[in-house]
Amino acid sequence: MTLGELINKNEKPIVNYYEKIESVINEISSKRLGATIVIKNKKIVGIITDGDIRRMLQKFDTIKNITAEKIMTKNPIKKEKKFLASKARKLMSKKKINHIVVVNKNNEYIGIVHVLDLINEGF
Repeated sequence: MTLGELINKNEKPIVNYYEKIESVINEISSKRLGATIVIKNKKIVGIITDGDIRRMLQKFDTIKNITAEKIMTKNPIKKEKKFLASKARKLMSKKKINHIVVVNKNNEYIGIVHVLDLINEGF
């Protein structure tokens, strides 16, 4: 099984680099993957996870003017859709991450695979 086969089940959370935190939280909540991709000039520049939101709440006194760029993790792990799910599970375990960004051969964002997607498939 490949990552491309797993992303069909998931929505595609995405926010702009300068998006306000309220929109970021809404995107993460509505797509139900625990993360969203951050783009700038149509390129993937980061990922924001539930953990990033929790760390933000601990770090800042007020969050009203926080934007995606201030809390995102830069350069998330990206793999092409043909990457094997078994290898993805090992990589996620090694890197201690819960999400892999799936891209096509042109490095364009096509989805996210969550570690639970892999576990549910037996990986």
